Amino acid sequence: MKPSAGSPVSFEGHRTLSEYFDAAMTSAKNIRESGADGLAFLEHVHGCFRDICDKSFNGMPAFAAALSFHSHSMFLAAALTTISGHAAAAYPIVRACLESALYCLHIAKNPDLAKVWAERNDSWTARKACRDAFTAGRVLATALEANPALGKIVRDTYDELIDYGAHPNAIGVFKNFTVSEVEAGIQVEVHYLHGSTPARFEPMTAGLEVAVYAMALILAAFRDDAADPVLAANVQELIDLGQRRSVRKT
Repeated sequence: MKPSAGSPVSFEGHRTLSEYFDAAMTSAKNIRESGADGLAFLEHVHGCFRDICDKSFNGMPAFAAALSFHSHSMFLAAALTTISGHAAAAYPIVRACLESALYCLHIAKNPDLAKVWAERNDSWTARKACRDAFTAGRVLATALEANPALGKIVRDTYDELIDYGAHPNAIGVFKNFTVSEVEAGIQVEVHYLHGSTPARFEPMTAGLEVAVYAMALILAAFRDDAADPVLAANVQELIDLGQRRSVRKT
């Protein structure tokens, strides 16, 4: 596989791990210093997400609150992965952000499942019980019951994330490949790090969308007496910015 001569940068061009780390960190630094469109919005979403998490322990079961923080941390990890130049690699982290929020809501609406979730690794029986209680179908059903409109969006987004990189499906895998015809035949380039290409920014778009849906799911997990209308209005404003877009740019 022939290394790329320009942007995107092929991993083949970095023969040591240190060179790869340097390239990824340089990419992230350049994006931050460029003031690229989207960074201010990313900061805004982060702040809103943080504010929701800060109130979570006073508004829902403790394990559900812990999952809200985990969802937020996955959002931040996906953002960093994206600006470092990774494309497909960000999608599993984005999906973890959404799944953590779904688990948060599932426990909040079914408090007896907190013990099932916490004791997952106690035995093989406990592991099976947890798997059965937290299937994708069950947690998505809870979301649909809590908020049918949001639940449908989350269900569709969950499936799209799997298609576009959260699982090693073809679309996600081939984000890292470029195939072209050259004089000698076919050239295949492998890109672990992407430069300023559409593929590089697709997961950031997905991450921002998923973060908004994750925040809405977490807000739905709050007890009625702990609901914060200001936070709810902030998230609704984010949802209302426009029609839902696919997790990939079209």
